[in-house]
Amino acid sequence: MGAIGNQAAYIRQLGNIMRKNRNNLSIKAIRDGIQNSSLSDALKDLADMRLDFAEQYIDDKLNVSSLIRPGRMIVVDVRDEFIEKDEALGLFVVLLQIFSEAKYQGQTFNKLIVFDECYKYIDSPELVKGLVETVREMRHKGTSVMIASQDPPSVPVELIQLSSQIILHKFNAPDWLKHIQKACIGLKSLTPEKLGLLKPGEAYIWSSKASDTAFVSDAMKIQCRPRVTKHGGDTLTALSHN
Repeated sequence: MGAIGNQAAYIRQLGNIMRKNRNNLSIKAIRDGIQNSSLSDALKDLADMRLDFAEQYIDDKLNVSSLIRPGRMIVVDVRDEFIEKDEALGLFVVLLQIFSEAKYQGQTFNKLIVFDECYKYIDSPELVKGLVETVREMRHKGTSVMIASQDPPSVPVELIQLSSQIILHKFNAPDWLKHIQKACIGLKSLTPEKLGLLKPGEAYIWSSKASDTAFVSDAMKIQCRPRVTKHGGDTLTALSHN
């Protein structure tokens, strides 16, 4: 974790407390362990402060992984004016690990984890590290990751390099395309002009595992279905409200 000195000792002590209580881990057990530890009063106060934050999102009576099962969609929304960015990122990292390792009835099943508007938080080294690890082990964990961003340069090259599918909608910034092309040779024929001429509902797609080899060797232009949502969250429904 890169911690040194007192901070490293603090992290080791917390790790020891959680290991001792692994069969009955709860906020109360951790608090009791901290108070009975050899940590200084200042570090105990720091640990309690962090537990106060974590306690807002933890229910000792419920295991989050038990909610994850085939056919179910779970939306995680941590938008809150009183949550610092680092705190929200910490939650993302923990949830990514929980979601990717979740099993149903003791069996691994396929999961899709989607990170929307990722340009707002993808600059976190810990989150990027977790994403890279999850993508590398996607077969073992049965987990696929989708990253959506309106700012392509914010997506680390190492993540683009691991992508098995890249979809590009219209944009006019040449530097954005260069950033993506650095990580994927399959996009070499694309130009800013081609992307700038895309109409609503059109995109270029490249896929390393497509059954049609044309999508493997080059980015192909496709027509998507019409949009089904409006700006502001108003959804077009199939049935009238009347």
